Amino acid sequence: MGPRGADALPLLLVGLIPTTYFLVSFYFTIPLIIDKQMGFWTALTTGFRMVHKHWFHVLGLLILASVVNIPGVCVCVLGVLCTAPLGLAAVGYAYEDIFGRQNA
Repeated sequence: MGPRGADALPLLLVGLIPTTYFLVSFYFTIPLIIDKQMGFWTALTTGFRMVHKHWFHVLGLLILASVVNIPGVCVCVLGVLCTAPLGLAAVGYAYEDIFGRQNA
């Protein structure tokens, strides 16, 4: 019989720590593939290395963007039309700040 109820809570919390770390570290993988035309593995490792240097800033930004979007969802989902662009713009600015502009 597996863990139930309160017994599973410590396991959940222990699992959330590495999951959060890797989700934040690999957050910019797809933008790197699209913007810099990198292969998947190259984008994964480049994103990991660069975000690792700014990990707490990226985590804070993602939490802040989520906190801004929650009221937008609560207002009949139409509020997301106003709040989502703010979050996306902030994440886009962080991407440009971390990875720099590509010279065309």
